[in-house]
Amino acid sequence: MSSDLDNFFKPRSVAIVGASATKHKVGHALLRNLLYGTMHGEPDRRLGFDGPVYAVNPHGGEILGQHVYKNLAEVGQPIDLLVVAIPPRFIIDLVDEAADVGVKNAIIISAGFAEIGEE
Repeated sequence: MSSDLDNFFKPRSVAIVGASATKHKVGHALLRNLLYGTMHGEPDRRLGFDGPVYAVNPHGGEILGQHVYKNLAEVGQPIDLLVVAIPPRFIIDLVDEAADVGVKNAIIISAGFAEIGEE
């Protein structure tokens, strides 16, 4: 029997929202590590995630040889796991967008929620 947690722990596809071409940003490290993994600190494609990895950033373009989608709807494929590395002020809208396209599992990597008030 399969559950939504199977898609969390053993996803067939992953989308990185906040993918970045800037090497010191979290969104860049997440994308690079999923694509290549590392061996002794060096990228090694054999160690990367073996399913589709979708880079998402509203600017589009290309990062690390990957097409960058401007939003989740543009991906047009099932997304088992969403990894989010964007500022807190965009999280609520992104979660709504993720629900609209059928994403059921997400990891949110963000800071600053305590500073934005109780709301």
